[in-house]
Amino acid sequence: MLNANRADVFLGAHEINIKYIIKKELLDNIKIKKIAFIKQNKSLFKLCIRKNFPNAQKILDEYDRKIEVAIKNGEIDKILMKKDYNLK
Repeated sequence: MLNANRADVFLGAHEINIKYIIKKELLDNIKIKKIAFIKQNKSLFKLCIRKNFPNAQKILDEYDRKIEVAIKNGEIDKILMKKDYNLK
């Protein structure tokens, strides 16, 4: 419907997913506007571990810390800007 100019609004929860659709469908008439009614997750990247896995909480805490560092220092953006993942 977006390509046929039959939709005025397209909602998505994650900006990166919306950018992927825009790129994949070659849409050049789409403008992204962030709205604040959806609670933003701290990270798009999730790690799930079985509760009884040895050191599960320690692993999750370390993962959260490293993802936060990678977001702040720009490493995540560098990965997403690579040719195959150019979603920015």
